[in-house]
Amino acid sequence: MFKRAVLSVLFLAAPLLSFAAGSTDPSTLNVLYTSDTVINGVSQFDTTVKAFNKLYPDVKVVLSKVDLSDGSTLTLDAMTAAGTPPNVYTDSMVRMAKYLVSSFVVDLSDKVDTAPYIDLKPYIKNGVLTALPMTGEGQGMAINVTALEALGIPIPSANWTTDDFLAMCAVAKAGGYYGTGMFAANQSGDYLMNGWYASFGKTWYKDSTYNEAIVDATPVYTWYAKLMAAGYIPPNSAALNDDDYALDWSLGKYVATAFFPSWVNVYFASAIKQGLIKEGHKVIFLPFPRAPGVTKVPTYFANGAVIAIKSGDAEKDVMAAKFAELLNSKEAQELITACNGTLSTRKDVAGSTNEWSAQITKIIADNGLQDVGITDSRFTERRAQQFPILQKVLMGTMTPEQGAAAFRTALNKVVK
Repeated sequence: MFKRAVLSVLFLAAPLLSFAAGSTDPSTLNVLYTSDTVINGVSQFDTTVKAFNKLYPDVKVVLSKVDLSDGSTLTLDAMTAAGTPPNVYTDSMVRMAKYLVSSFVVDLSDKVDTAPYIDLKPYIKNGVLTALPMTGEGQGMAINVTALEALGIPIPSANWTTDDFLAMCAVAKAGGYYGTGMFAANQSGDYLMNGWYASFGKTWYKDSTYNEAIVDATPVYTWYAKLMAAGYIPPNSAALNDDDYALDWSLGKYVATAFFPSWVNVYFASAIKQGLIKEGHKVIFLPFPRAPGVTKVPTYFANGAVIAIKSGDAEKDVMAAKFAELLNSKEAQELITACNGTLSTRKDVAGSTNEWSAQITKIIADNGLQDVGITDSRFTERRAQQFPILQKVLMGTMTPEQGAAAFRTALNKVVK
């Protein structure tokens, strides 16, 4: 869902990432992307292409959009398998991490100005700067203030607990609302569920190599099962997908659920355009509630990134690196942060003044970030392991303990 809401942005066997045979035609640069950002008639991609063509006036930039129907990397997978990958690829890190492989991408370390970036270390693999991080944002618990006011429920504090959450859910259910949202029909939007792991103090990996998953999902899956049994989430949650979740959110059916600030107005606008609502509900963002014994609840952070893919032509690779740099320039990030309220990854871009972004910034400052291995090349495949297990837990055909063991095993089966 991240790819459909934020206006910015077949698994391959490892050997396929050891080469690329994209277009070496010096008159064409192929760019694969998810979405454009347009504000006051200014387009991020139009601006980038114009800037690029000032440097390379005889090169035609061909833009192609990613197929996001299942939330996977199916477009680039197919292009790479056919030996015709693009020269530049930009997407959310929740999908493109698998392509941050030193043998597959152009080393950007000596081809772009790296000084403005806040932190490039996670993108360096085997000494190669594989990608440039684009804007991103942290996730928060979106509180439906309108619903709480109607139900007579005080707005929770930033230090609320899972017990507070359950008490709120009970009143919400009695008033015709769901306490929160849930879905498990596909991998897309899994980060919305994963925020709960931090609520229960669960660490995903033993260390920053991400070679060993140690996460125990038992309390998380037990929590999901409890919400289901109590009727605090939709009874058909196992069959719902992230788009169903987002639609129900925009209709105000949940009193508190995981969301990103940049999604709010996008989904409200869509629902209003369809005649489903007249206006959106009032929203504020809080951290996820904390379980007993947990003092801080780090939040999920996802950003976009851009890579230049090796073509076998040194000149073409330099052009691809330059396009990547221009696409993620100071001006480009300023455009995106102004439009979406997302957070910059550059030192030379001022922070967003968006109210919701400020709330997320405080959540991050107070609680830190959840580490789910999002920059590891195995992340893309690993995130596909959870939803079929979660479906069974929600349907009651697998116990939380069985689901937790199966999930950890599945994560550890994905190796380099």
